Amino acid sequence: FALLFDDLHWASESTIELLYYLIKTIQGIPIFGTYRIEEIAQTPLEETIRILGRERLYKLLMLDPLEKIYAKEMIEVILQGVASNELVEYVYRESGGNPFFIEEILKELHKTQTLHKTGDAWFISKRPSIPIPKSIEDTVLYKLQLLNDEKRRVVEIAACIGRDFDFSLLLQISGYNEGELYDILDELVSLGLLKQITPNLRYYFTEDVFRQVVYTTIPRGKRMKLHLDIANVIENHFRDIPYWHEQLAFHYFMGGEKKKLLDFAIQAGMKAKDVYAHDEALKFFSWALQGEVPRERRVEVLLMMGEVSVLKGDYRNAISFLEEAVSLASGTLKGECYQKLGWAFAQMGDYSNALKVLRKGRKLFTDKNKKLITDIEIAWAYRGLGKMESAHRKITSVMEKLDKEKFGHEYSKALTIHAVLHADEKDYKGAMKYYHEAMELKQKLNDRIGIAHIYLDAGVIYAEQNDYEMAENYYSKALEIYIETGYKSGEASVLNNLGSLYLRMNLIHKAEEHFRKALRIAEWVGDISNKLLLLRNLGFIMFINDFIEEATNFYEQALTIARENNNNEWIIRLLSSLIVVYIDALHNFDEAEKLINEAKSMFPQIEDKTLKSWIHSLEVELILKKAEEEPDLTAIEKAIYIIKDKVMPEAQKSKHRYSLWDAYAKLARCYAFKKWDKWGERYIKRYLKEAEKDVDRSVTADACFNAGEFYRILGDKKRARDYYKKAQEIYKEFNFARPIRVVKEKLKLLSTKKKKR
Repeated sequence: FALLFDDLHWASESTIELLYYLIKTIQGIPIFGTYRIEEIAQTPLEETIRILGRERLYKLLMLDPLEKIYAKEMIEVILQGVASNELVEYVYRESGGNPFFIEEILKELHKTQTLHKTGDAWFISKRPSIPIPKSIEDTVLYKLQLLNDEKRRVVEIAACIGRDFDFSLLLQISGYNEGELYDILDELVSLGLLKQITPNLRYYFTEDVFRQVVYTTIPRGKRMKLHLDIANVIENHFRDIPYWHEQLAFHYFMGGEKKKLLDFAIQAGMKAKDVYAHDEALKFFSWALQGEVPRERRVEVLLMMGEVSVLKGDYRNAISFLEEAVSLASGTLKGECYQKLGWAFAQMGDYSNALKVLRKGRKLFTDKNKKLITDIEIAWAYRGLGKMESAHRKITSVMEKLDKEKFGHEYSKALTIHAVLHADEKDYKGAMKYYHEAMELKQKLNDRIGIAHIYLDAGVIYAEQNDYEMAENYYSKALEIYIETGYKSGEASVLNNLGSLYLRMNLIHKAEEHFRKALRIAEWVGDISNKLLLLRNLGFIMFINDFIEEATNFYEQALTIARENNNNEWIIRLLSSLIVVYIDALHNFDEAEKLINEAKSMFPQIEDKTLKSWIHSLEVELILKKAEEEPDLTAIEKAIYIIKDKVMPEAQKSKHRYSLWDAYAKLARCYAFKKWDKWGERYIKRYLKEAEKDVDRSVTADACFNAGEFYRILGDKKRARDYYKKAQEIYKEFNFARPIRVVKEKLKLLSTKKKKR
């Protein structure tokens, strides 16, 4: 048995007298009382606590905020699921571990649909911007009313500085002497509003929501003046220290001082760009462009904004920034703008426009080295256009003429492109030779990110050769460097490649785990390119697991992003994924045909012949599926023409064996409909023979399934059943839910006798 007096800070004088009497007279029964330390000034409780303290009649237990580990536990109890690290970090930072604030913030996150659940885990949208819950705001405003003018002034200045602040900076802005300020800060710490990071040197707000509410209560004019005062103090004492440039940009921006903002915003943006904080960099650069900016400086900033936008995959804005830069620049600088614009077009797969603007830029250069550096990008554009001989010739010329010592970074890029050209031709030995040479140069330049890029590319080469152990080893080396350097987009790329590798190894759950982790990183840093890739990969995982609705959602989400960014190649890739869903899973042939026509209408806007070939292959698949419901030999003739004229030549030219085998299977099925069994058998046997040599057993399963399809259409039930069972056996090894179910349905179909009319 125990007695509890709650909220004693609100207790009347008679209640406090009763409490004092009970404490003095009752023996053996514990008495507990709770109160808020910041609310007992000038209350009946204040004097009673002093008396009890002198008489040593009570023990004070400070109820500190929850530690992060316990805050995580509370969050997971409320959400009834695992909380991601990003979610815990956000809630803990905002709440400071205050249980009431944790609960209210979670309510607001849920209300604003900022929380989303994937599997058993809860995640938070990138950099959420939610209104402060009214319940929290009211609590903070009440606490503010309890502060005297001196404490409130210090709190307001600190709120303008930021979540954490230096004593020395606050001292110079506040106008108090050291002793006065220490006294005020000590009281704010004792009230639980502030905490010390370094005793008497650095402080921070216990709850960031408290700082945010304080900040909004400061009148706008006063707020702007405080920001300018802070900026002036920082500039006078710390302007040469790069750490403070971001702070100077922020305070001059908030203070409306556009003239001084320019230099510091550019410096802060460049610092963010160097650590691949894309959104931060773009924010600072956009601040720099406010107000009157000299033309050349404006071009300089636009070029950097264009580059950062390309790196995050935001091609629409990248092209806009770079085209504005071209319109403002002249002479050699205009040539550099064209060069960067050409690079941007190439990154988004628009190689025709890339080549056009790169040639324009090259004409504006008089320096031969600048022409050669532009030729590196031209060689890449040639590759994208399928002009492999021109690409080889151009890059070889660059490597013969460019000064390797003076232009090391550019020369290493030329080596990397040469390696890619050899890899395209399946000359992996030649590709690795150039990668190793590029690696030596990158190491000499101490280009850590460049080294990681080469490890990543080399991993792809080994994966293509089915050397999964070496591929994983190189990917791991790249990942280690990306994590060390903080290059989040690179980290997401490696995790995606590892996921794809595990998918090829038929480790589906491990692949999905890597894709999801990569997607969270891509969303957090605003990496649109990786996000598109990862959404598509997750869609495929859902598809083979037979979660058709989830697969469709992933594909449609990615398609929306691709459309928003005018990324035509990705629009067609995602249309192709949805076409597969509509043909194979939903059997909605009208919708599939509609999407095929949309994709074909975009062919003039893309250069990727392999992508066009895949759409043609899906067109054939649709014809074959329709023929099973209503035989149409004219349509089958059209399908044979498409395969022989548009699909097979590209598959043979690109040496893409999986595309070629798919073409074999489709052509065999066409011949089965025409009862040309010997011709069809020739392609099916070729497919089966070549698939047997592949280390990926699922390829053999696919070949057996397609053989089953061929013999089923021919009416040879026995052989169809044998091949279906072989496919089923392998699919079961890997627990592929959808293929297992489809094969089961095919076998059931074979055993169903047709009713006589």
